[in-house]
Amino acid sequence: MKSYVKILYLIIIFFISPFSYVYPQSQEQSVESFKTFQGLPTKIATSVFKDSRGFMWFGAENGLYRWDGYDYKIFHYDPKDSTSISGNMISRILFEDDEGNIWIGTTASGLNIYNPNTETFTHYQRSQDYVFDFNFNQIRWGLQDKDGDIWLATQYTSGIINFDKTTGAFITYRPNMDTIDSNANRITIISDDGTGNLLVGTYQGLYFFKKETKTFSNFGSIVKTTEELNNISVSSILEDQEGIFWIGSSAGLLKYNTKENKVDHFKNDENDPVSSHSDFIVEIIDNPTDNGKSLWIVTTTGIKKFDKSTEIITCFNDDPDDPKSKSFKAMYDLLLEDNGMLWVATGFGAIRYNLNTNPFTAYQLGPFGHEPYLYEATAFQEDGQGSFWVGTGYSGLLKYDQQMNLVKRYDCDFNNPESLSYYFVFSLYEDSRGILWVGTAASLDVLDQKNDRFLHCSLPADIDYSYFRINDIHEDDSGVLWIASRGGIYYQEKKELLDISFQQVPYFADKMVDIRCVAEDTLGNIWFASNGSGLYLLSPEDRKTMSIKNFRHNPDDLLSICDDVIWSIYIDKNEHLWLGTSNGLNRIDPKNNQYYHYNKENGLEANFIYFIEEDNNGNLWLSTERGIMRFNPLSDTEGRSKLLELADGIPFENNYQFRIYKGNDGKIYVGGQRFSGNGFYCFHPDSLKDNDHIPPIVLTEFLVNNKTIKSDSSITNMKYMELSHNQNFFSIKFAALDFVNPTKNNYAYKLEGFDEDWVFCDTRRMANYTNVPPGDYIFRVKGSNNDGLWNEQGATLKITIFPPPWRTWWAYSLYALFLIGLLYAWRRYDLKRQRLKQQLEVEHVQTEKLEELDRMKSRFFANISHEFRTPLTLILGPL
Repeated sequence: MKSYVKILYLIIIFFISPFSYVYPQSQEQSVESFKTFQGLPTKIATSVFKDSRGFMWFGAENGLYRWDGYDYKIFHYDPKDSTSISGNMISRILFEDDEGNIWIGTTASGLNIYNPNTETFTHYQRSQDYVFDFNFNQIRWGLQDKDGDIWLATQYTSGIINFDKTTGAFITYRPNMDTIDSNANRITIISDDGTGNLLVGTYQGLYFFKKETKTFSNFGSIVKTTEELNNISVSSILEDQEGIFWIGSSAGLLKYNTKENKVDHFKNDENDPVSSHSDFIVEIIDNPTDNGKSLWIVTTTGIKKFDKSTEIITCFNDDPDDPKSKSFKAMYDLLLEDNGMLWVATGFGAIRYNLNTNPFTAYQLGPFGHEPYLYEATAFQEDGQGSFWVGTGYSGLLKYDQQMNLVKRYDCDFNNPESLSYYFVFSLYEDSRGILWVGTAASLDVLDQKNDRFLHCSLPADIDYSYFRINDIHEDDSGVLWIASRGGIYYQEKKELLDISFQQVPYFADKMVDIRCVAEDTLGNIWFASNGSGLYLLSPEDRKTMSIKNFRHNPDDLLSICDDVIWSIYIDKNEHLWLGTSNGLNRIDPKNNQYYHYNKENGLEANFIYFIEEDNNGNLWLSTERGIMRFNPLSDTEGRSKLLELADGIPFENNYQFRIYKGNDGKIYVGGQRFSGNGFYCFHPDSLKDNDHIPPIVLTEFLVNNKTIKSDSSITNMKYMELSHNQNFFSIKFAALDFVNPTKNNYAYKLEGFDEDWVFCDTRRMANYTNVPPGDYIFRVKGSNNDGLWNEQGATLKITIFPPPWRTWWAYSLYALFLIGLLYAWRRYDLKRQRLKQQLEVEHVQTEKLEELDRMKSRFFANISHEFRTPLTLILGPL
């Protein structure tokens, strides 16, 4: 435990100070760092780990935490759940095996194996009657070797432990079988050499463990070493990409070449600059940022960087005057990612540092006798002699040499007519004659460098100096010097000798227009940007008459400028005219008078564009209300712009809004916000590296009616989800597992079969769906890292929403059977009715026939009767 306390102490010494502000000059360091990770819901982090899926894991004294860059999933011991973790006190997250399971050691509850597919734990503990049971020992180390065997080590004197996953049995092997409590049995680290041996570090030397014979051999008996290396305490073993083993010990650094069976020893020697500056090395980390060409080495007296090829060590020592170096008192675990991010588990939570070389150099100005918050840079100019001039807010003018050493400060002295006329410098400019012009908040000055004095320019006498300010100075191709001010535009025709008198452009004489910037395009047009009055143009043909054209914003005209508040004008190498406005960025092609607008809707991350510079690669660097932003005009909307943030290494986020500057060497200079006292910083755009990590995309939660769905399978591994008809109101959470700056990761999703196209949701990490009809769907989500690099494949989930019972196939089958039954019954009824009808008709016919027969009989009998009656009448009648 004490060794880990020392490690943290050294880490904090080296990393806790965010940047090295330098007065009066900057000192480039090989490493810069900054704290970026906060929010772990525990005060004590004992372990840090990153799994193969991209999740970050933190062990703590109150449970196990999984982090997706936004939210934590907490695993606690639950006595009612046999699949929960066996204890809350996590000693170390050991490793991830070849099946994707994560092995976790606890301080009193044995070994745990986490299954990511089911999010359940399997427990293993030694029997209570065993003297070195796992309830007593801390499991501090573990690995799966190249043969797939599991090896464990504890905090105490149990030796190395082979675990059989099939039977759950633990088999212990000790270097010293005669004395159980020997320091040789106190294992510090285990490593696989790939030849059937394990390298086993102990408190009493380094051992080879031959797996075939299950025997230990002392390192010194196999490799020719000096006697002093046989009983050293080994704390770290690292195998690099070339198969070289680097061993950290109490006797310094060992380089073990297995092919040559050779050991090189680097130990402390005050007279040898190549040696370690401490004998006791407690941690060695391969440096992923330079493809393993160097090592990071943590010792008991400092941290150093070891170059493998030159064997040169860069040391970083204790700073006893830095109170921040003693801010923490416990460090338990380290993790270095491939992108150079170092994670530290400490007694005060988890901290992340950037071990990459910081491309930003910060300069602290002053103190010069004023209050500290007055020391910030407001203007820059590099002259033809190699001097670099910095204008400040309320601290005058500073002159630096080519090495950025402060040469002289020019202050304002109202009692000295040859001093700088005002202490707030707004603009600087060197003309073609080598004359340095200084624009202040109240006047325009010229520095007579030969006599080291200032001359004050003559401007019209009716100026209100309480309102006056020189915003910009520019010399056109014909040698005319233009002065942009709050009082309009002033100019001076080209003259061989210095002349400090100026004329005012008549157009602005009675308008008191606040002109922010002046620029000349390749056609000879002079453009003036104003604060609230739009854009002004002086064309070559109007030079004699000084006739000015004014262009204003027209909300009904899409081809007009996007705002009347214009902060700056810039002409790029492609002859495009760029306007920085309060409503985005305008691009104007003067040749065809085409206008293009850029704002938050089509790729900008800010709308207030104050100042513009172009780097050597054609990117525009913009000073905005949100900080410094890189803009790529040729890029698509996604990834078109990038804001520089503290996470990128800049020393401060709030910059001076009016000006950024590109030096002759291509460096960009940025001043601090007014009254901040931040000085300024510079960087070369080519030194900025974009995040090239394509983040894994995972689903983190599935909610129905705002309640999380619980399943036997983890949502991160689930490929298929079944929902009932009343679960068609659902939400899906997701995350891009890139931790450089998760708040800037972007997302897009769609539900195939429901959404017609991708839904781009920026940084929102949830898709919500309501009243989705029954059917089969595929949910797809893709995401990007903070620099706009997208994982197009993303994550998918098949979703089936079953219809209600009355709309299922068997319900429709019943409906069909019922209908068939009805039809059958109706048919039977109809047939019966038809038969009855026919029968009735037959009976009716028969009845009619009988009736006809009766009538016939009646007529017959009537006729017969008549026939008989007539003769009888004749017979009986009188003669």
